[in-house]
Amino acid sequence: MAIELVSNDTDPSLEIVCKDDRDEIIDLSDANEVSLTFKKCGATTYKFKRICLVTDPTAGIIEMDWEVGDLATPGDYEGEVEIVFNCGKEQTSARLYFRVREELG
Repeated sequence: MAIELVSNDTDPSLEIVCKDDRDEIIDLSDANEVSLTFKKCGATTYKFKRICLVTDPTAGIIEMDWEVGDLATPGDYEGEVEIVFNCGKEQTSARLYFRVREELG
C-alpha cells in the first residue's frame, strides 16, 4: 500500500512508524540518527536523504518535513528509513512506497 501525496505540497510533515520486515515496531530509544532515503521507483540514485526527528522513540515514530521540490514530479517512489544506534549498529526499516499525484489546481 502506498502513501498518497500531492505534487508540490510541503505540508503536512510526513509521520512514519518504523517497522522491520516482520512488521514489528523498531524501538528508537537508543537511536543516534534516523534518516529517510527517497527515490523514484526504478531509479538507481536517491532523490534525497534527509535526517528525521524522532517524536516517540518507543513507538518507533519519526517525522520529516518536506522541502520545496521534493514532490515536484508525480509518479511512484520508494524509500526506507535507516537507523544508526548509539552503539554504531545500523538497521534499515521495511521498504515504504509513495504515490505522488498531480495537483488539481
